[in-house]
Amino acid sequence: MNRFDQFMRHFMDMDEVLKGMSKRGVLTDPQARCQFKDKLTSDIENKEKELHEKVPALANPKDKVYKRVPSEFRCKQCKGNGFTVKVRSKNKVKSRVIEGCEDCEGKGFLADKIPATKVLGDDVGTFEPTSRTVKGEDGIKRPQWRLKFAFNSKSTVQVQSYLSSQCYPLPKHRKTGLTTTGEKDLEALARKHNDPILWLILGIRELRTMRDTFMGHSYDPDEDGRIRANFGFKPRTGRLNAFGPNIQQVPKRNPTLAKAFRKQFIASEGHLLYERDYSSIEAIITGTLAKDEKFIQATAHSIHAILCSYMLGSPIDLKWPVNRIRKAVRGLKREHPGDYSKAKEVIYLSLYGGKPRMIFYRNPGIFKSIAEATKLQNLFFETLATGVRRWQYLSLIEADEKSYLDTPYGYWHWFWEPMAIKPEKGNSLIWTRNRAKARLLEGDLTYAKKHIKFTSSSDKVLAFRSQSIAASKLKDDCLTMAKDKELGPTMRWVIHDAFINEIPEDKIIEYDKRIFKIMSRPILNGLRIGSEATSGRNWGEMEEMVAEVD
Repeated sequence: MNRFDQFMRHFMDMDEVLKGMSKRGVLTDPQARCQFKDKLTSDIENKEKELHEKVPALANPKDKVYKRVPSEFRCKQCKGNGFTVKVRSKNKVKSRVIEGCEDCEGKGFLADKIPATKVLGDDVGTFEPTSRTVKGEDGIKRPQWRLKFAFNSKSTVQVQSYLSSQCYPLPKHRKTGLTTTGEKDLEALARKHNDPILWLILGIRELRTMRDTFMGHSYDPDEDGRIRANFGFKPRTGRLNAFGPNIQQVPKRNPTLAKAFRKQFIASEGHLLYERDYSSIEAIITGTLAKDEKFIQATAHSIHAILCSYMLGSPIDLKWPVNRIRKAVRGLKREHPGDYSKAKEVIYLSLYGGKPRMIFYRNPGIFKSIAEATKLQNLFFETLATGVRRWQYLSLIEADEKSYLDTPYGYWHWFWEPMAIKPEKGNSLIWTRNRAKARLLEGDLTYAKKHIKFTSSSDKVLAFRSQSIAASKLKDDCLTMAKDKELGPTMRWVIHDAFINEIPEDKIIEYDKRIFKIMSRPILNGLRIGSEATSGRNWGEMEEMVAEVD
């Protein structure tokens, strides 16, 4: 199939399939949706109340004091004075008579008109009288009023004021140098100082994002109770993206919130929601392109846990029986979650050209220093991904030579300055590049490490082939599934590397076998990508399935 036919198939034909999925949508449970939204609101209120009690007075915003009754609920008859003045004339002699206002009974305000709170920008205040009084013309003393502000976790100024009151250094954006109160920066300070108030601020922000974004208008179901997402293509790699709503951006960081959010998506009566996800497809494709067998084996058994075992000084031997490796992997995930998270971040960013500095700054609080990130990245490349590191340098050199990269599916991507070359003394840039390539083909990485430097475009070079091939594989399988008269109508969403289907309950086993066969078709001269399936009445409570292929 030539490039044009491939393009027409993957984009024009695929567009019709995506439109069909958008029309079908996924059913929602209005009761579960309302309960989750009410719980989010209740949790936000409780956390804010706890925050207001704990935050020190130095960090609280200044109150706004009113000498008179605030105009919002001021009595219109007496204009907030509590009395009225009338001029009487008798025998051509005028006199001023001060009388108590009957509408407000001399108070100056209407009690039933007083608002509990007032919103000024992002700040919320509560109206209340102060202990200070002002004597009016009628001789009666009335209290001054104030708008008492509560600490606002969304306010950058107030959060910075709290950090200053605790003598914490104000975080600065690593590119602009301006002070910031971003989530990652606050998380780093919270981890370092174990500050409960910072954890409360982060928790409130997370709950607000979930309520306002993921439970907002963009996620409102249609009249038939279904949510319909639209799908498009990312031009650089051809991967699918979603919008209106962006169902691919479902939060995963907080497992409890993510599960509660997903529970609102349910199957129709007599059906089950079904999800089958490729297992580490991009990592396996990277290892295959790099011809790194050890990396491929480690990826098949959870490469994150295996690197974690190297970090702890008790490496898992890939020659062990499968059951023993699985048992060791489960133990590491359960007993060393912190080290497992470090290994996960190091591997993910290292595969796409991330430097130790980037690994450190993108995960504040997880790594102690840039030196620690450097040490773990070197451990990864020296023990599990030596071939992958060599392939990365060769890919950069190829992109620099040709100014583009291509894939077996016929996709091309052009690059500008994919790498920087530090020429050897007395030789040209091209001579240095060719020398590095020759050494890499011999298996020596020392020369390349010294003379080839990563640039801002290097991550796009290293990500292109694995992501583009994975996207092409997914689109091929999606088109094959859509052509099936029985499987096609069951397709609902594509979430990253997973298919979401709505399948009749009595045919779930049969359809699972057929989908498994489609997704197991080989690519790249015989490479088969594994997949895992789950099913259930709602998206938040899915049980694992095992395909039994005949």
